[in-house]
Amino acid sequence: MICSKCNTLNSGEATSCQKCGMLFYEICPSCSHKNMVSTTFCGGCGANIPEAKLKGHIARAEEHEKSGKTAYALEEYRQALKLDPDNPDLTAKLDSLSSNFRKVEQLRGDCEWALERGEYSEAMEIGAEILKCAPDDKKTINTLAEIPELIKNRQVFQLTETVNQDIARGDYKKAFEHANHLLQIDPNSLYGLEVIKQINSQLDELAKAERVRFAHKKKMQFAGIAFLAICLAALGVFYLATIYANKKHYEMGKKLLAAQDIAGALEEFEKSGSLGLDRAEKSALMDTLLVQAYPTWLQEARDKLNKKDYEGAMADIQKILKYRPNDPAGLELRKKLAPANGIIMTGFNEQGLAEYRHIQSNITLVLVPGGVSKMGSDNSADTSPVHEVALSAFLVSKYEITQGEWEKVMGYNNSKIQNSDSHPVENVTWDDCQKFCQKTGLRLLTEAEWEYACRAGTSTKYFWGNEPDESCFWFDVNSSVTTHSAGGRKSNKYGLFDLSGNVCEWVNDWYEENYYQRSPKENPPGPAMGKYKVVRGGAFNDKAIAAACSYRYWFKPREASNFIGFRCALDLR
Repeated sequence: MICSKCNTLNSGEATSCQKCGMLFYEICPSCSHKNMVSTTFCGGCGANIPEAKLKGHIARAEEHEKSGKTAYALEEYRQALKLDPDNPDLTAKLDSLSSNFRKVEQLRGDCEWALERGEYSEAMEIGAEILKCAPDDKKTINTLAEIPELIKNRQVFQLTETVNQDIARGDYKKAFEHANHLLQIDPNSLYGLEVIKQINSQLDELAKAERVRFAHKKKMQFAGIAFLAICLAALGVFYLATIYANKKHYEMGKKLLAAQDIAGALEEFEKSGSLGLDRAEKSALMDTLLVQAYPTWLQEARDKLNKKDYEGAMADIQKILKYRPNDPAGLELRKKLAPANGIIMTGFNEQGLAEYRHIQSNITLVLVPGGVSKMGSDNSADTSPVHEVALSAFLVSKYEITQGEWEKVMGYNNSKIQNSDSHPVENVTWDDCQKFCQKTGLRLLTEAEWEYACRAGTSTKYFWGNEPDESCFWFDVNSSVTTHSAGGRKSNKYGLFDLSGNVCEWVNDWYEENYYQRSPKENPPGPAMGKYKVVRGGAFNDKAIAAACSYRYWFKPREASNFIGFRCALDLR
């Protein structure tokens, strides 16, 4: 207690100042009479002062609680509990109100975050949850009352932008419709009224122009008929010239075939088309030509494949399949060179697995062999039980998708750590990753594929062993709390880099804590629905345990962070 006369700090039980001797008084809650500190009964009315103070705290707490001032109510209950610490009802009331207060504060934060993102429906749902806990919460009531106006303002802004775009395209009909819609939402919109006025004026001008155009069209009809006659005559000349050229190429092809010039004969036959020729005769000659050319093309393709001229070999194989679409040898070679659409073989990695280049994005893919592996661990509820999965072979990107690869496909880069194009892209949502995959024809890995690829045939905690190894992954100990260029640590036994550490990776599956208890063995697809998406692999700012092969995280599909990236997969033909 601080003395009001000399400002000396005294103990809470003191009845007078230890320095100046001033007596301490307190006011009776019942009659406002001044009594000495620690006096039990009031000298004015005889009331029991501690009991009166207790009742006063409880009464004020209940009044604050009714008016939605939970923080004030909590403080009054705490003061009451100091006066009556053994009162079980007060203890229970304080615990209940504290729990409810924390829940309301958390929901308020979620509601504010939803409003910042423009997710008004979600904000209204959260606001309803708050009012279940605190029906008289004025702040939430006011917020919910403002949301319809926010929605209206967003609609007005969007329609205004749409009207501007319609006018820029010259689509005045659509602009008129959207402007009317704008006025339905906001009848006082001066912009909407002005746009309709301008469009009506523009339509009058267009009507005048249309009348002029119609008159001009009449004048041009005769010229058009004359032009059509000229075109028909030219078409006749072109028809006769095409027949002449086809016969010339065809005859030359027969001469070259007789001279055993296979390539020259094929070129001439392809130029000859079919107009004016005997199709049956040409078909028979082409069959003869292909019988002679096929062994040469096939051998050339195999020779180029052995010399690691993969693009040259693919060109020869495509030539074979152009004329013989179902040729077994050609199909087998194509399967080896390009087991999926849009890729070409580039060689083999140090582990002996085939690597391919995704032609559109230039991403390197590794062919992961199918097989059976253990999945999960017994360390937590959502990773148990340990169970077997059997996966078909699939292609997976050798590195995490980099910022350079992302920007090439998407045209922008929102990463928060933009040190280099070779760093993994991050700050992308699961939905963003799906858009990337749609543009490239790739897909996200399933959770089972991710763990299978990470383990690479091992059964240890990490893909390299059971203890953290700084040479194998970036984490909070060695990363300097930032991302690093893809492939900067050791690969696993499939030649894949950064499956552990650097950034954690979105996978395709919804998160379900008990999914492993019912997961199928063959190519598990993950739960059919959920609220969160699974993230795997640990990041530069995580502890080592997060990089374990079985460790699972989960985030909402629309959440993004500077420690979440992804890698892609591709199915075989």
